Amino acid sequence: MKESHSNPTVMEAYSKLKQADYTREAPVYDLKRFSTFAGSFYVELTNAILFDLLKVRKREKVLDLATGTGRVSVGLAEKGASIIGVDLTWKMLERARQKAVEKSLKNISFSAANALKLPFHDNTFDKIISTRFFHILPFSMQKSVIQELTRILKPGGTLIVEFNSPFAGLFLWAVRRDQRVIWPREVKDLFHGLTVVKKRGVMLPGLGKIARVSVKAALLIGRLMTFFPFNYLSNQILIVAKK
Repeated sequence: MKESHSNPTVMEAYSKLKQADYTREAPVYDLKRFSTFAGSFYVELTNAILFDLLKVRKREKVLDLATGTGRVSVGLAEKGASIIGVDLTWKMLERARQKAVEKSLKNISFSAANALKLPFHDNTFDKIISTRFFHILPFSMQKSVIQELTRILKPGGTLIVEFNSPFAGLFLWAVRRDQRVIWPREVKDLFHGLTVVKKRGVMLPGLGKIARVSVKAALLIGRLMTFFPFNYLSNQILIVAKK
């Protein structure tokens, strides 16, 4: 994970490549990932955990970076959060907007933007989240994006970023180096200038099978993945930081 992607031209080329990938993927993105029972349970669990962590109050501004088809932003808006979803890919945003319209949500909006240069003033948002995004970024780009998110986050605000967990995802990382994980030693470096307050696991392996027996029990277990080693043994891990 020592790629040299700090050059702005390289970063721009990488962003355009990913934009093209997800433009093609947009029509089948949800179908391929979240149409199964396990996939829909993962969505329900992730949104429940994020809502618990965010503790959004009235009039607080929330940003969902790389919102994609609105899986998280629409789910949080349904729970009452006022949220803006941004993404680089117009086709993904079209799907997200369609979901919001179908659910008659008025407390959500969407905008096209590059994560490396977001069109917001300093200290704009109270809460920022980003899920299923950082695993496709080279390490140096991860650092640049977190610095940009720190810029637009208000003092005292909360940043929540999801990564692939190293232990559950070790085989995938070894086979496909494009699926990056976060190692414990990297957390301090990535979140420099922020205070990491929690490392919370998402979707412990086998939890989907438990959900088939009892969704309620599986949700309860999933919400308890807040301590080592279970947080790092989960498929994904949420790093919660304060500015």
